[in-house]
Amino acid sequence: MTAIPLFFTNALSLPDHIPPETTADLVKSRVLTYDHVQTYRLDIPTLHRLGVDLRHLFWHWAEPPRAQNLLWGTMHDKDVLRGMRYVLTQRALAERLPELDWFAMGLTVQDILVLRMFDVDTLLLFRVTFDKLVQHKAYEMGTLWTTETRWSDVDFARLGYDKDKYREWVQAEQARNPAFSRELAEAFVPSGRLRLKVGGAAAAAGSVGGAARSRLFGERGAEEEMAGKEGADAGEKERRGVMGWLGMRGR
Repeated sequence: MTAIPLFFTNALSLPDHIPPETTADLVKSRVLTYDHVQTYRLDIPTLHRLGVDLRHLFWHWAEPPRAQNLLWGTMHDKDVLRGMRYVLTQRALAERLPELDWFAMGLTVQDILVLRMFDVDTLLLFRVTFDKLVQHKAYEMGTLWTTETRWSDVDFARLGYDKDKYREWVQAEQARNPAFSRELAEAFVPSGRLRLKVGGAAAAAGSVGGAARSRLFGERGAEEEMAGKEGADAGEKERRGVMGWLGMRGR
């Protein structure tokens, strides 16, 4: 790929694994090339710490449709995410990279909870939609998701939630996959929360939510939330499923 060089401002953040002679040249020139990025595996958080203008980086170096040629690294620094948020506010860049979203950056539904990224406007800017949350199995969080995000019915609607469409999907998925938990999937959405307030399904889904919260956040209140829940035996299968899901996707 042929790309113009980009200036950087913070030479102190140059990684140690770059050879000393190359580091000396970079400190003197304050210019990075695309070859430097590929040769020394410089990811987006590193480039941001170096002071590279992310707008220029994504305009000149990113390959459409989702900047798949760039290295994302660990995108858990909120300062880096604020930089990416600014990039995505640029209409021309957003149009140039139509598939660049939260998940293309290597982030997960679990990261939304851990980073407390609950603002719907921000998530929409990162192109997170209800369909993408379902595609990435956020529904397996059950009541944990709705308890943590505290999204209203309006928030779900803005993300694209359609009650009838989702109900049909749940029914089809249950018929297709015997291990699928309808209780968790229904607890994930507004109508399901109302329906699950009564009966053993509420206890099972709530118990799973408390276990997942304890694993994710270590909150002191997780044990209290789980205490006294009825239907623990009925929820054991769902609990094992969620905890296994978190274990596979945890960082």
